[in-house]
Amino acid sequence: MANSNKTSKKSLIIVESPTKCRTIKRFLGKNYDVFATMGHIYDLPKSSLGVNIEKDFQPEYVPIKKKENVIKQIKKIASKYSEILLAPDPDREGEAIAWHIANIIPDDDSKIKRVLFNEITKRGIHEGLKNIRNIDINKVEAQKARRILDRLVGYKISPLLWRIYYPGLSAGRVQTVTLRLLFERETAISEFVPQKYWNLYAHFQKDKKPFKARLVKLSGKETKLEDEKLVNNLVKKLKGKAFTVSFVGVKKKNLFPFPPFTTSTLQQEANRIFRFSASKTMRLAQKLYEGVEVGSKGQVGLITYMRTDSPRISATAISAAKKHIEKRYGKEYSQPRNFKSKRKTAQEAHECIRPTHIDFTPEFVEEHLGRDLSRLYRLIWQRFMASQSTAAVIRNRVAELEFQEALFRAEERRIEFDGFLKIYPRKNVEAGDQLPDLKKGEKITPTNVESEEKETEPPPRYNEGSLVRELEEKGVGRPSTYAQIIQTIISRGYVKRQKGRLIPTKIGQQVLALLIRLFPDLFKVEFTSKMEEELDSVEQGEKEWVALLRSFYDILAEKLDEIEGNKEQFFKEVKEVRKEIKERTEEELDRKCPRCGAQLVIRYGRRGGRFIACTAFPKCRYTESISTGFKCPKPDCDGDIIERATKRGSVFYGCSNFPKCDFASWNKPCEGPCPECGAITLFEKGKRKYCEICGWNKPEKWKKKKKK
Repeated sequence: MANSNKTSKKSLIIVESPTKCRTIKRFLGKNYDVFATMGHIYDLPKSSLGVNIEKDFQPEYVPIKKKENVIKQIKKIASKYSEILLAPDPDREGEAIAWHIANIIPDDDSKIKRVLFNEITKRGIHEGLKNIRNIDINKVEAQKARRILDRLVGYKISPLLWRIYYPGLSAGRVQTVTLRLLFERETAISEFVPQKYWNLYAHFQKDKKPFKARLVKLSGKETKLEDEKLVNNLVKKLKGKAFTVSFVGVKKKNLFPFPPFTTSTLQQEANRIFRFSASKTMRLAQKLYEGVEVGSKGQVGLITYMRTDSPRISATAISAAKKHIEKRYGKEYSQPRNFKSKRKTAQEAHECIRPTHIDFTPEFVEEHLGRDLSRLYRLIWQRFMASQSTAAVIRNRVAELEFQEALFRAEERRIEFDGFLKIYPRKNVEAGDQLPDLKKGEKITPTNVESEEKETEPPPRYNEGSLVRELEEKGVGRPSTYAQIIQTIISRGYVKRQKGRLIPTKIGQQVLALLIRLFPDLFKVEFTSKMEEELDSVEQGEKEWVALLRSFYDILAEKLDEIEGNKEQFFKEVKEVRKEIKERTEEELDRKCPRCGAQLVIRYGRRGGRFIACTAFPKCRYTESISTGFKCPKPDCDGDIIERATKRGSVFYGCSNFPKCDFASWNKPCEGPCPECGAITLFEKGKRKYCEICGWNKPEKWKKKKKK
């Protein structure tokens, strides 16, 4: 920092991250100093609403705890510089941080400017410094409106939940709608009635090449076999009969690469491939953006800004990718292209998430990154490079075989030219048996005809990736907020993770059912999606933020007044909701209470854990934990392994002798004993058995790391 009290010719760049601060310093000369605020410096107070509703919803911002010294430092040093460049992240939140900083600097506004760094590299920083602008007040107001909307819902509705249940619960404008999507999926699963159906296959062989064909038409019509008697008759009828090859054809199809990543697609793919949570993906991406030590290259940002809804690519990046692909893979693999977002509200000024240095291949940086950082960087690098590569050519070969009214089809799908798949491989592109040389009109008799009984399946529970996709498709929230939304509903105990899936807990179902009943309009998916569009209109300068808040608050205030004026009806609604949830979630056992003889049932605790309880509650308070039927694996312990739940609703398995025995595991118990140490119970870890005592069946590389 400058030591003189006189104004320095230097410029001061203010960012929000210390890591970003260190990276930027490497690329700037002596004419710049860099200072980090470590995030927001002002926010609404935690102890009160902090919004003056009567005065057009004016927010009452206060310094964030432990940021008073940061504010003092900024005020003290700002006067020493001839230019102050505000460089928080290039989004609404970053614009709001820049605005708060500008408001505490007492000097002339003419020396305070906004600068955007889409990538924390030498090129990205110098590019940003060439395009200095004023603070975008429309973005500031959009962020302000969102913050106040969420505060109004949280601070006006949450106290109702505290009165009914317990402190710590919360309602949220977007989190409640997210919970609604999870609950609706859970309802669809519970109401689903499976239907049996059959697939019919004919097995053939020619030139020592076996292949099978599936029945696709019956009497010229697409058919779904749901009659077992009809299926059995068809099998008997078709066995040993000579089929006629009625069609043989080959068709080539181009398989095009996906666009490079946006925030939501990165979260989806990282969850699908690595099982990363949305919050973990964003945490790792933030590190890659702000800067990582890469050997002799020093600290450098490896990817562009990771909060974006645009797949657009800069001309410089397209050119660099073209050169790299042609050099490494050959000209036949290069196909430069750009992309546009399908979303109307996408910010096309932003870029996609891509590597900042194409030559920093995953192999080059791998030794400098941890396992998870390396995997995520490889995914981003491959996806971007694949987007600039040629389409893969897929060769589809189809043969149709007939006997009377039955038409069977055999398909073979093979890669003729791998194209982008050479860079970004995909599973299940090739499929089907290799077909022999078949000619139209020839006769061939099946070696066997068989049926396969199947059953329709309910829609799958959401995992974090599929939930992010659903939120984006329905326009609920913004991609940059998805990680926080999911984390919030889990931390509140409304949702629990179980084998990677998200399941609403009993308290989550009760809170949701009550909020939907009391505020039917506010927590509709369509209403929340419309509010997002309105916030985008504020950012574009098409709508005034106070008018947006007024239209929302009028609906909220009217309903709150109605509840307050009719408390008897309010608590009646609560009672009905509790009864509905109880009937839906309780599971009756074929056992009686050992104390009073009443019926025993399985109930859910408020955090999502299951337990056995007496239906005569509160007269009889008998309860017991649910035993898994397996014994504690610890030597000299005779306890049972029981189901338990954390405060956040995550299910784990612990010893019934707790606290005398502290054994606990996230993994489900299964048959033992351990062949290595003799522990009586093993646990399921993925698709294999695993010993929690000695680590039997651990991958060898994990053992090596543990020894180190």
